Amino acid sequence: ADRVPVLVKSAQMMVDALPSAVGQHQQQAFVKLYPTLSTNGRISVQSSQQHEVRVYDLHGRQVEFFAKKSGNYELWLREKGVYIVRFKNRQGQVQAERVVVQ
Repeated sequence: ADRVPVLVKSAQMMVDALPSAVGQHQQQAFVKLYPTLSTNGRISVQSSQQHEVRVYDLHGRQVEFFAKKSGNYELWLREKGVYIVRFKNRQGQVQAERVVVQ
């Protein structure tokens, strides 16, 4: 009985992150992320806008957060799994990408 509220809350966090991101991604992507399938957990990111980054696992738990200036950088996801990487710029635009680490 104790697990049900935690799982519902976590699932809700994941659902909240995606709908606005999908709509924004179709309008204009402000971040390029590659590869989306990684064997070593190394993900390259390119952006011309300042933004924040939040990484969620499939349980909806936030596993990474940081503010990043514009430019090129690498994101390291050390554990195997499927992640949602959510970017938000200063204008409030949200972009999310699914990343798989094998």
